[in-house]
Amino acid sequence: MDLNTNTDEKEQNKYFWGCELSSTKKTYHWKPGSTDDDSEDEDFTGPCKSHLLILKQALIGATAVQEELNVVKLETSGYYGVIKQPIFQLKRGTEDRVALDVNIYNYCVLRLMSGTGPVYISGEHVVGWLCQEYSARGKTWSSSTMECSNFNYQSTLLNIRYAELM
Repeated sequence: MDLNTNTDEKEQNKYFWGCELSSTKKTYHWKPGSTDDDSEDEDFTGPCKSHLLILKQALIGATAVQEELNVVKLETSGYYGVIKQPIFQLKRGTEDRVALDVNIYNYCVLRLMSGTGPVYISGEHVVGWLCQEYSARGKTWSSSTMECSNFNYQSTLLNIRYAELM
């Protein structure tokens, strides 16, 4: 599911997102709507919401060791299961910045595999509404039925999964 094309502009909210990886914090966990998420956002839960994290750029900090290679690995779920893949490397003095175009839908772990950083990663967190009536009217949802208005959350999740596969 691509929130940028399938969701009306007024049915989504876009937030700047960023994290820092360094020798003191080598991993960052992104799980929207979970208490395990390293972020401090609590507004992003509910059955009528869908999350997309778009990684846009990474840069090496000014205090990074000159010529030290910093490699960052992404762990997330893909079509064939869990993917663990290095996505970029930076070296102060030669490769200070890299543009990214990575969409993450479920969760991710960003890990500094080598180097001491700091490495700054930024992007956009898009929260889309799967239920128009829910977002337009500010309706509440029942956790027991997982429905909002006449909206069946489980059915929509299956449709989203199917759309992601196509």
